[in-house]
Amino acid sequence: MEIFAHRGLSGTFPENSLLALQSALKYTMKVEFDVQLCKTGEVVLMHDRTVNRTAIEGQGYVADLTLAELQEVHLGLGQVVPTLGQALDCLAGAVQVNIELKGPGTAGPVAEIIQDQILQKSWQPSNFIVSSFDHPELERFMRRLPNIPTAALICGVPFLLAEFAVVLGVQAVHPNVNFITEEFVKNAHARGLLVRVYTVNDEPDFQQLHKWKVDGIFTDFPDRIKS
Repeated sequence: MEIFAHRGLSGTFPENSLLALQSALKYTMKVEFDVQLCKTGEVVLMHDRTVNRTAIEGQGYVADLTLAELQEVHLGLGQVVPTLGQALDCLAGAVQVNIELKGPGTAGPVAEIIQDQILQKSWQPSNFIVSSFDHPELERFMRRLPNIPTAALICGVPFLLAEFAVVLGVQAVHPNVNFITEEFVKNAHARGLLVRVYTVNDEPDFQQLHKWKVDGIFTDFPDRIKS
């Protein structure tokens, strides 16, 4: 089973920080993080629409803050809000990264950065997975870079189970651990889709998902959960 460090080693270090990403590599070579656009158009790592929850110092909506202002936001342990380019540089192409598109308009800029990394810095398309709850935004990314693996995030059980993912054209579905069922896993696998579940932090959940033969999980504690 694939083990992805959810927002890096976020159970121990500030989530989506360079420290969390680098620290995760001690336990897994698969890392997930969230991206959105700031006011000046750069792609930055942040889960929430605001920095308020994760900031030790600083507040405001990511979309209303410039890159310079965001990099003055303190996340703790000397960490500030990194850009997507900084995150990929620190991971150095040695891992598989799942980039979650969080905000509108992220598809184009993220596609450009990934393409540049592939052309200039020896990343391979297989090193990337791009996912989103925003399926229209995900489809826009797929039109830009159809060779990059993609996954649809969901929080619930669709009426027709995994059929929507086939229509969308993704390779995987990433459901919430609170809604995943064995029926959904079997349906997705029958359609040739991978199933990776978020956010799995408890051993009983891990054991159940292992029994159901899910393909991967996202966890805040990759140091505690082993495949």
